[in-house]
Amino acid sequence: KQRKPTISLNNNNNDMKQNSFFQLSRLNQEEDLLGTIRTSDPHQDPLHDDNDAFNYALLIALYTLQGIPMGLSASIPFIIQQKIKVMSEAAILSVSSSTAAAATTAAATTAATTASSISKLSYNAQAIFALCSWPFSLKLLWAPIVDSIYIKGFGRRKSWLVPVQLLASFIMIFGSNYVEDQLGLGNTVTSSNNVADFDVKGVTAFFFMLYFLMATQDIAVDGWALTMLSKKNRGRGPVCNSIGQNLGYFLAFVGFLALNDVGSSEKFWRPLLGVKSDPSKGIVSLGSFIKFMGCVMLGVTTFVAFFKKETNSHGYTDPVDDDDDDDDAELDASQIGLVETYKRLWTVCKLPAVRGLF
Repeated sequence: KQRKPTISLNNNNNDMKQNSFFQLSRLNQEEDLLGTIRTSDPHQDPLHDDNDAFNYALLIALYTLQGIPMGLSASIPFIIQQKIKVMSEAAILSVSSSTAAAATTAAATTAATTASSISKLSYNAQAIFALCSWPFSLKLLWAPIVDSIYIKGFGRRKSWLVPVQLLASFIMIFGSNYVEDQLGLGNTVTSSNNVADFDVKGVTAFFFMLYFLMATQDIAVDGWALTMLSKKNRGRGPVCNSIGQNLGYFLAFVGFLALNDVGSSEKFWRPLLGVKSDPSKGIVSLGSFIKFMGCVMLGVTTFVAFFKKETNSHGYTDPVDDDDDDDDAELDASQIGLVETYKRLWTVCKLPAVRGLF
């Protein structure tokens, strides 16, 4: 009778040890299974968060390329204004020389009229050139096409990103001289006859095409950021957008104007770089700057095309935290179809809050 409690306690201890062993084994198996699930998807691998540093850099580089045409388009009005000023001074000089030479009244009147028309040309040129930025405001119209049509083997976002950036880089490289010719920057203004050499419509068409291509690139990069970054870091995609666009805008606007200005070049840049003095022009011309940026875009595009692989092109779903949020359950444009996407877009446009914007 005294041994029975002892035997019972020993049996209970053995049962508890066995249960603990089986529970521990089961927990280890579950952890191994979850680890396999996580490592099978790079977005669920804890180490993937550390790899996002490269993705951040790539996104910033792509958004920087996007900001370059914006910065260049912002610098064009200053160039137009400077060109108009030089043309006006040439026209006034022509009037003065005609008066000094006792020219006919008709010739002097013609020169004065030309000077007045040149001053009005500045406002017309600024108004026309402002149209080049429209594609960024209208990109919602073709965003479903970019999101739903792609080459599966090449990558959902790269199918649009690579061709668009290649085309933009070629336009910048081979069209740089065209921009200078349309603005008459390569000609020395000696008389008011240079009005015929000044055509802002051609420059507007050039930058309108660049804006259209960069708006399409923006659609692709914004979508790629959702799958390129881990779920934990998705919210930092807009931060990369802001940094990159502002960096590209600064380089192509403030940077270009500083290098193109004759006074800054003579006082600072040429002595700093040890370049021979040339008071007639800045250290960098508009054509050479556009061509250089086109080469930079071509290099980045080549790197993305051959060395950056796009993963999880069909959208991302979380196999572990299905009830965390609803962003993974959103329908994809490639799944619901292009027509249905436009129908839903039209439904959104008919909402009172959206209609109030117009």
